[in-house]
Amino acid sequence: MSRTIGIDLGTTNTACAFVDGDEPVMIPNDRGRFVTPSVVGFSEHGEVLVGEAAKNQAVARPDHTVSEVKRAIGSVDGWEIDGDRYRPEDVSAIILRAVRRDAEAFLGQDVQRAVITVPAHFGERERRATIEAGRIAGLRNTRLLNEPTAAALCYAQRSASLSRVLVYDLGGGTFDVTCLLKDGDLYTVRSTSGDRRLGGVDFDRMLHEHVCDHMEQQIGFSLREHPFVMQQLMELVERAKIELSTQETTTVALPFFGTDTGPVHVSTSINRQQFVALVEPLVRRSVKLTMQTLRESGFGVEGVDALVLSGGSSRIPLVREYLQRALGLEHVSQVNPDEVVARGAALYAAMLESGDARIQVTDVTAFDLGVESEGGAAVPVISRNTAIPVTRKRLFTTVTDDQQSVEIHVVQGNQARAQANVSLGRFLLTGIRAGRSGEPRIEVSFDIDVDGKVSVSAKDLDTGAAQEITVRLAPERENVADASSSDDIELLAGLRARAQMFYEQVRGDVDARLANELEYFLRAADEALEQGDQELAGDVCIGLDTLVRELRTLLRTAEVADVEV
Repeated sequence: MSRTIGIDLGTTNTACAFVDGDEPVMIPNDRGRFVTPSVVGFSEHGEVLVGEAAKNQAVARPDHTVSEVKRAIGSVDGWEIDGDRYRPEDVSAIILRAVRRDAEAFLGQDVQRAVITVPAHFGERERRATIEAGRIAGLRNTRLLNEPTAAALCYAQRSASLSRVLVYDLGGGTFDVTCLLKDGDLYTVRSTSGDRRLGGVDFDRMLHEHVCDHMEQQIGFSLREHPFVMQQLMELVERAKIELSTQETTTVALPFFGTDTGPVHVSTSINRQQFVALVEPLVRRSVKLTMQTLRESGFGVEGVDALVLSGGSSRIPLVREYLQRALGLEHVSQVNPDEVVARGAALYAAMLESGDARIQVTDVTAFDLGVESEGGAAVPVISRNTAIPVTRKRLFTTVTDDQQSVEIHVVQGNQARAQANVSLGRFLLTGIRAGRSGEPRIEVSFDIDVDGKVSVSAKDLDTGAAQEITVRLAPERENVADASSSDDIELLAGLRARAQMFYEQVRGDVDARLANELEYFLRAADEALEQGDQELAGDVCIGLDTLVRELRTLLRTAEVADVEV
């Protein structure tokens, strides 16, 4: 019999749990610990290391060690190691595979299904990449659950009287805040927000710079020129940060290391007051976002019944002080912040496994989803904080007379200009009824499922011509306007070649819709490359990357079918 487990796939640590009876139970790793560092290493003997073993080798082999992969998930970033290319999904899958192996050893059962938690502010690309990582790890059926929702589910299960819960989730690499309403067995998220570039690693780096500056003043030369020393110092600083949560003063000491003038030993002390001065701007940023999300929920400060702290960085005393001052509430300490998300994911996994329809969890979108209009404006079709699953439709029209095709550019974000948001993909709707501008009626429909995955379709209501896209991953662009133009030209050339190569291999399996889209973007790519049009290259990269991934999926499916036959 196969079990479904809950996995908290974190930036710095990963944990998993299952439900025994009615209680979630943490699953230990092969070292007997309940958290596994989210670090992957490749040893000099070709062995793939995960967790503590990978973290321990980071000092000696930093170029063969990957950490903080969660911050890259959903992007086109990657790592070249010993001649092999690893995408963020591949590295995440290695971590998930190790966790799955530990769970199977502990439970004595096969594990093929999991609920994996993700930050509430994760967009379409990050969510699809996480599901892809689960698939590569051998988890055939992966469901996603927002991390703050999992934390709230875990705590609210213990307190029948609570109704309005605020979750402050400050993890290793990301920050989330969610307001959730509990009505019996119905859990409804009212508002959510977050910051993918705010977490414990940012606190570590600020402290690391401070300590490094002090040590360099003592010894009179730069430590930053020694990668081995810098990696060792980062680990020492991380421990110092943890110690300052319970101590007023701690010492960071580098043991004797060799230099041109002989061995050097250096140390420096840091107190909590110095640490507070360094990280206070980051904490203030998180609390400001918390209060904004609270206002959007409609609860009001006085209406919050409980504050749930999640993520190891929420232990920092300054965090508690700021939240207590802003909310007038004591923090919740009944659940370990490092375990609360995994436990909540396990509860949700058990609910899905048993088919228990009594408990219902309704989440919301973290961003507006819409299309780019003429003039570059982002027109929302689904607004942020809309409950999911959801389907929304909106009518558009043409901007020129006798226009017979229109490109639908799908964007995600809360900015007024489409260019400032994240592009999820493009597709072409042809066969539009010829007529004067403003006459044709084009219905664009967005559908978001329970995992936050997006499907978009467009239909001419007069001719019935229709086209749809299940949004795939697109190149990472936090702000397209800031993208490097020269990189776009180079990237486009590679994408164009890959698209042609994959197409030749799966031509017989390509449907008319995909073939038409591919033809359109290949022509646009040729035009951009021939003219050196940097702006066009950036736009075409987004659409062509979507198609390359779709073609690659077809190729993998064909290869599996050949093996099965």
